[in-house]
Amino acid sequence: MFEAVVLVCYLGLASDCRELHDARGPYDTEMLCKQRVVEITTELPTWLPNYKMMGYRCNEFTPEKDFPA
Repeated sequence: MFEAVVLVCYLGLASDCRELHDARGPYDTEMLCKQRVVEITTELPTWLPNYKMMGYRCNEFTPEKDFPA
């Protein structure tokens, strides 16, 4: 399973960056995670109009390890 994380930075100020962690995932495949990254990037101007996507990660996610029962 994979979790999408997108790095965005304020236009003209590379020191003002944020990590956006997807609230919909995790995803079964890395390809589905990357598709979600594309959706987030497409929607970015609506939610954070002065920010630009600088990078992304699709982190491996193991529910049993990350969230013990």
